[in-house]
This record gives sequence, structure tokens and C-alpha cells, in this order.
Amino acid sequence: MALKTNELFTETDGVFDKPIDAHRIIPVKVGPSAGAETYEPGTLMAYDTVNEYYVGWDPAGANGVEIAKGVLWPDSLTLHASDESIAQLMVAGTVRREDLVAGDGITALPADIDAAVEATFRDLGIIVQNLDTVR
Repeated sequence: MALKTNELFTETDGVFDKPIDAHRIIPVKVGPSAGAETYEPGTLMAYDTVNEYYVGWDPAGANGVEIAKGVLWPDSLTLHASDESIAQLMVAGTVRREDLVAGDGITALPADIDAAVEATFRDLGIIVQNLDTVR
């Protein structure tokens, strides 16, 4: 079976790129963080309705932070301690479950991630492959 283009190593860096097939990516404002966390591609993101910016999804959060709204893609993001950042968020497309992660410094069990994507991603237009349950 031949590999699809998005499953190959890039020709220039030799690093395996995650096979995320983004159909729609939007620029979003990401809030500051005192810990200056780094979010990798595939990080679940949520919208903080109080502060009106995106943050790393947190299953124990409130004010919208506990509702996954998209996937950080294709670049990683290092948050600033006092300034907002601009990131790209995939809001429609296909992603493998094993490529989804919680943000740096956020404690989430695999079951928490499964529940988050099952609750919202289908309605957003994000198809998650390799989930254990039918959505």
C-alpha cells in the first residue's frame, strides 16, 4: 500500500510529520501564561469565554476551557508570560486519536481526551480516527 503525501517524511528534514489532514485552519488569539508553556502540534485548544481568547483545553477548567474547540496545527506555540500570541487552529479535517494531546502543564487522562473529542469534534467538522467508541 502506498503512503499518502501527508504520511511521508518531509524531504528536507527527515522528521515524520503527523498525518493530520486539515480542511480549515483559522488564526486565533491565544492568551498569555505565567508558566510560558509550549504547545505542540495536535494540542487540544479551548475558548476561554471570560478572557475571550484561546487556551489549552483543560478537562478540569471552567468558562469554556473544558470544551475542546480545535487542534493546534501545524506549528508549535510557546506562550508568552504577559502577551497574547497568534496561533493556527484546525477547526475542520481529519486527525488520528493518538496525535491529540493535552497542553503542557495540563493533567488529562486518555479517557478525558476521548470524551472531549467525542462531545464536540464531530459537530465542528473534525473527524477523529482510531477512537475506541462509535461517535
